Amino acid sequence: MHESIYPTPYLPVPQPRTGPMRLLFYGGFLGGLLITAAGLWVGIVQNENIWTAWFTGKFPAWQGIGIGLLIGTVFALGMWYGGRYIEGFAAIRQKIAQALELESIYGWHAVALSLIAAVPEEIFFRGAMQPTLGLILTALIFGVLHAMTRLYFIYAALAGLGLGLLANWYGSLWMPMAAHFAVNCWSLMLLARWSRVENQKAPT
Repeated sequence: MHESIYPTPYLPVPQPRTGPMRLLFYGGFLGGLLITAAGLWVGIVQNENIWTAWFTGKFPAWQGIGIGLLIGTVFALGMWYGGRYIEGFAAIRQKIAQALELESIYGWHAVALSLIAAVPEEIFFRGAMQPTLGLILTALIFGVLHAMTRLYFIYAALAGLGLGLLANWYGSLWMPMAAHFAVNCWSLMLLARWSRVENQKAPT
């Protein structure tokens, strides 16, 4: 048998996906860096008391956390069920599924991953960056740093704008941290459930 004169098409090797434990490790490391950078920014550049700047709001912290959790939950569920038939959001789900072992994420993973993402990011972006650079520029930078697609840039920038408005209105970070946590946690749990359902549908 003669070999084909046509070159064999290049087939990309699938890249290994990141599991939840590795995500926790990387997220904890990056979160520590963000909190350290934010503390230096506020303490040295702005010369402010960190606790007063971040955690003293208009009313008790538990109220700010409760309102933030409610807002984040409504936003996350609205975006999930409202956007699940939009092609751009479907493409985002597929990109996330290609990068992460979503089917391995369960409730406690979602809670832990959401905490180590939401708390440091809010401390850095809304606690340190926003008072210096302003609401709009901070939201745009937040969007750019989360931009896996153009649609996700818009989504993240609008989310950053909303979180920034919550920080300005409440006067501290408890509310935006809680809202950010709720969005991440619900999104991860819904993505994990979707991934397990899709895997069950796939032919064996």
